[in-house]
Amino acid sequence: MLRLYGMPWITAFSVLLVSSVALILFDDLKWAVVTFMIVCIAAPIVMAFFYIYHGMRPVTVINTLPHTLRFDKDAIIATLFSESKNENTGEPEYSELSRRRLPYSELEKYKTGLTSILLPFRGGEKGFIWLPVSAFENKDGFDMAMNRIISAIRENHKNIYHENPQREQ
Repeated sequence: MLRLYGMPWITAFSVLLVSSVALILFDDLKWAVVTFMIVCIAAPIVMAFFYIYHGMRPVTVINTLPHTLRFDKDAIIATLFSESKNENTGEPEYSELSRRRLPYSELEKYKTGLTSILLPFRGGEKGFIWLPVSAFENKDGFDMAMNRIISAIRENHKNIYHENPQREQ
């Protein structure tokens, strides 16, 4: 989430911290109070807002609940489950909470990590789906899902520039 949406905030806080440390060294030690205020008051407030605004989006909440993803031809179907324990056996049981259709047309360019892929959404949905590579039983399932996602993103990219030729410049 930080890598996807937080870079402007991280850059702004870094610039503020570096400038206040420089003022401490070259001007007055009183600037240390400003530095501590930035670190201890402003940063946690911004991080809380950041988490609530981006982390609690309906699409992003999918990542925190037990779910399954099905990659259809035109959309990702996310099924959310509620987990409860069976009173007799003590085994976990899952019941379906809801099902969401997330069209590929809302996908932005995906971001890769070492062991996962982030699928950010634009428009009204906003948010992202975190897709760990380990979630797939075999390489073929992962390849099939990524081929559908990549072809959908390419198609969206062509449609966006076809509708608005000024964006290419």
